[in-house]
Amino acid sequence: MQRSSTIFLTIFLLIFIGSALALSYVDISYIGNVLGLLSIVSYVFTLMPGIVKTLTPKAKRHSLVIGLMRNRRQIGVASFCFGAQHGLFIVMQRSLDLMNMHTYMQYIHGSILFGIFSLLTITSNNESVKFLKKKWQHIHQLTYIIPAILVWHVLDNMNKRTWVTPIAEGLIYIAILLLITKLYFLACRKGLKIKLHR
Repeated sequence: MQRSSTIFLTIFLLIFIGSALALSYVDISYIGNVLGLLSIVSYVFTLMPGIVKTLTPKAKRHSLVIGLMRNRRQIGVASFCFGAQHGLFIVMQRSLDLMNMHTYMQYIHGSILFGIFSLLTITSNNESVKFLKKKWQHIHQLTYIIPAILVWHVLDNMNKRTWVTPIAEGLIYIAILLLITKLYFLACRKGLKIKLHR
């Protein structure tokens, strides 16, 4: 196991243990919301290297961008873990019946997010890249639909606004704006290459 993977695993375990211990002293919904926010922050960090490389190619040599790029998989896995913990705490708080299909329909956005993040996490390793080949890239393009589902999830599920809500919404909207800008830049470059080849 790489040293960076060990560090990320240790940090995650400490947060998990800390949040579990805090249940005795803090409202479970508060901890669940904070874990949801940590999941969104981690997810946005996974997007940043690709966005920076597309919009400002010179900045790709910056140490922060290089660090995020090297650890993008671990950060993505952390995002899944925080999101899964967030979901677990919501299940505990609302005493949801996971054997009832109505639960999944009621929280369909959370179910979709869990499914996408699970797939991305399972395939975030070198063995999957070798085995899936070009399909791996198609699977990991699912990351681009996550912000839209997150908006739906946050707006539909936040019964009461807390200090977490505006931060989560702001991060999601920034991610959507940057992703749209990135896709626009890529489309423009592709169009320019086609014109040059003519």
